[in-house]
Amino acid sequence: MMSKMRQLYLNLKKNRGVRALNLGLFISMSISLIHCEGSQYGSERKQSPHFKNRLFSQSNNDSDFASDSKEGTSQVLSDKDISIFQKRFHSRLADYKPHFKKAASHFNLPWELVAAISYQESQWDPQARSFTGVQGLMQITKSTAKDLGIEDIHNAEENIFGGAKYIKQLISLMPDHLGEADRIVLALAAYNLGIGHLFDAFKIAADLGKNPYNWNHLKKILPKLSEEAFYQQTQFGSARGHETVAFVERTKAFYSFLIQNNH
Repeated sequence: MMSKMRQLYLNLKKNRGVRALNLGLFISMSISLIHCEGSQYGSERKQSPHFKNRLFSQSNNDSDFASDSKEGTSQVLSDKDISIFQKRFHSRLADYKPHFKKAASHFNLPWELVAAISYQESQWDPQARSFTGVQGLMQITKSTAKDLGIEDIHNAEENIFGGAKYIKQLISLMPDHLGEADRIVLALAAYNLGIGHLFDAFKIAADLGKNPYNWNHLKKILPKLSEEAFYQQTQFGSARGHETVAFVERTKAFYSFLIQNNH
């Protein structure tokens, strides 16, 4: 556990999703994490890796995106969303699929997961840029790109490699006792929200008697990060948690489409 805490501190300190972190703040966050892991939520059974066809359907008995994409995706994607995705699937994916596969293989991830994150972030547009300053296929900030060793954020292959490296790092920061699918879902939330805000949500969930690591519980907690009564009690302040819920659910849906159309 101590090595896990040290890794967490080093990653947070190097600006992985938060602006700054001091040692005292880290200790406070770690105590919260240990409290959660020592509670009734620390006994979940690990699942074996490399089960991408069931990756999200096994996540805390969550919605069956991987096993029944039509029913699952209809809950989070509109007909227009699906139509645009299908067009991009045929017109853009082939240009970047080799890069998705190469990066995913390097970090032992399903390439469809990396591609799904990229689609949700940029619709596979290498020139995409948001109002917050994130850029490229994986929508990485300049500071994060520097930390990840990306020299040219506009280079598609480097951007994808950096995004894959980042999600792998975030997965490694999730509690070891969780199954692979659950760790990935939580890492997706951290990819969008920042690891500091995610820890805030964990604490709120635990304080409210919810399982911080169960996505069905956590996705109801995350929107509270924008409510003053809750974010005033957090370490990292207000966050648009409702957007993170949408990010995770949509990424899961696009992942499911990619799995079912991987011929």
